[in-house]
Parts: sequence; structure tokens; C-alpha cells
Amino acid sequence: LELRGSIRMSEELSEKCIQQVETMRPYKDKDGESSLWANIQKPGDMHALHHHPGDVSFVMYIQIPAPTEEDIACHGGMVAWKYGEYMDFSNDKFAHRPEVGDIFIFPPKCQHFVWPFKNPHGERISIAANYEFTK
Repeated sequence: LELRGSIRMSEELSEKCIQQVETMRPYKDKDGESSLWANIQKPGDMHALHHHPGDVSFVMYIQIPAPTEEDIACHGGMVAWKYGEYMDFSNDKFAHRPEVGDIFIFPPKCQHFVWPFKNPHGERISIAANYEFTK
């Protein structure tokens, strides 16, 4: 009985998610340009702390060079989202070393940054976009 209820709840939640996604479109800036882009980063490239416009943002990793020992030792190639304010004995960020195929969906006002990677034998490629709700 509980399992059937969970499945029913899961189906209802999935349907609500689909309905919500159907009300989304790519965010457009004041000039009408769509907010969808590719990031092609060379060794040493990084993204400083920033945020995005719109209602929902995402990034998907397409290609990532293997981390070097230096990358592993110093956060090289990691992406991090900063939330809340710094307080002693608390965590105000989530950091992750992305892998090919990782997709992150996050609130666009959540500040985030990407550390540079050191591997001289490749590029890091990601696709990103900002979306807005139409209803």
C-alpha cells in the first residue's frame, strides 16, 4: 500500500514537473538575444564569482580533461556555488569536480565560480543556459 502511494505520488510529481517545464523558455535579454551558450576553456581559464538572469539556470559538461595531481591538490577544475553568508562552523558553498555528462540545475541568483584547471592536454567544454517561466 505504501509503495503504491509512493509510486502514485512520484507519478503526480513527475507530471507537475513536466507541466512546469512546458511553461519555460530560454531567457532573452533586453535586445532579444537568447541566453544559451557554450564554454570552451583552455588550461588556466576560469570563471570568477558571478550570477545569471532568469528563473532557472543549467550547465552540462561535454568534455573535461583528466585532472592533474596539481588540480586535485588545489581545487583545479572544480565548480562551486556559494549560498548564504559565511558563518563560523557552517558551510556556505557546494563544490564539485564535474565529470562528462554532469548536469547542474540551479537558481540563477546563486553565485558560482569555476576554478582553473592545469591539464595542458585538453579543453573543458560545457553548455549553459538561463530559462524563464512564462506563466
